[in-house]
Amino acid sequence: MKGHPPLSDLVRGQVRRGHPVRLVVGGWSMVPLVWPGSRVIIEPARVEEVRPGDLVAVARGTHVVCHLVRAVVREGDRFEVRTRGLATLHEDPPATADELVGKVGRVEWGPFAIQTGEPAFCVARRAGERIGPWLGFLRRAYLQARAWVGVGRGGPRNWTSDT
Repeated sequence: MKGHPPLSDLVRGQVRRGHPVRLVVGGWSMVPLVWPGSRVIIEPARVEEVRPGDLVAVARGTHVVCHLVRAVVREGDRFEVRTRGLATLHEDPPATADELVGKVGRVEWGPFAIQTGEPAFCVARRAGERIGPWLGFLRRAYLQARAWVGVGRGGPRNWTSDT
C-alpha cells in the first residue's frame, strides 16, 4: 500500500492547475496579521509576479508556509524569494521558484475576510510589521517561562532545595 503524498505536493499540484486552495493556518509566525485557525486562500502566481510585501505560500518539506515576501532576487533565469513571518526573529531560507506555491489572495477570520490586494490589508500589514515582533517576543517569553516552571509536564516544579 502506497502512502499519501505530502500536503505541500497536493496543494502545489492544485494551485498549478489553476485551482485556488483554502487552508487553515496552524502557526503563530504571522500574528497579528494572520492568526492560528484563520483560513487563507492560495491562488496561482508566477514568481515573476511576486513583489515585496506580498503574502505568499511556500512549500517547506511536507508543510506549506505563508509568510511575507521581503525580496525577490533574480540571477539570470533563476529566482529566489526571501520571506519572513511577522512574529519571527529571522528570515526564512530563500525559496526557489519551484518551492513557491502561490500568492495568498484572501485571509478569513471567522465571518470576516480581507483581500490581500485591498488598501486595508496594506495598512494591517504595516501595523503587523511593527507589532508582530513584539507579540512574537512575548509569546516566546511566555513559553520559556511556562517551560521553566514545568507547566504541562506533571505540574509545577518542586521548589524545595536539595542541600
